[in-house]
Amino acid sequence: ATISLGAFLAVHSLILSPIPDVSILKAISWTLVTATLLSAWGQMDIKDEQQLFKQLYYGLVVIMLVSIPLVVLPLGYLRNGTLNHPQAFGVTMAILGALAGSSLLAQRKPSWGYLGIFGGCLVLILLSEARTAGVALILGLVIGFVVAPLLSGRKIIDILPGLKSRRL
Repeated sequence: ATISLGAFLAVHSLILSPIPDVSILKAISWTLVTATLLSAWGQMDIKDEQQLFKQLYYGLVVIMLVSIPLVVLPLGYLRNGTLNHPQAFGVTMAILGALAGSSLLAQRKPSWGYLGIFGGCLVLILLSEARTAGVALILGLVIGFVVAPLLSGRKIIDILPGLKSRRL
């Protein structure tokens, strides 16, 4: 599927891009990186997967915490009047928000930490004015909510016990 999508993007770039050589190279680069990551991830044992997940999650939390002061005291050139890194920051917070939001739904008693991170991500995405990141976060969680029971063949409440939680 990854190689097919990469081939489609390359052909699409060849036909429609004003600068096809750059677009084709981007499509090839994306395809190679994605295929390599999927291959490497597929060969990890469960312990290594969990360790990598923690490293990625906490790395994103550090980025979030280090970036909070930039909302009040921005450095460099202001892109949207509030942040100096709005689009990249919005996407990063959407990824972190998706991880925290899905963890909230997967736990019977969602942790306050995940709830705080998810809420913080929503606020920071709004402050960054990265609308696409906000839409991607919400749509990603909603699509996962809809697709999970179809793929697993189980009831939604069994897959996402956090839905019963008053804390959530």
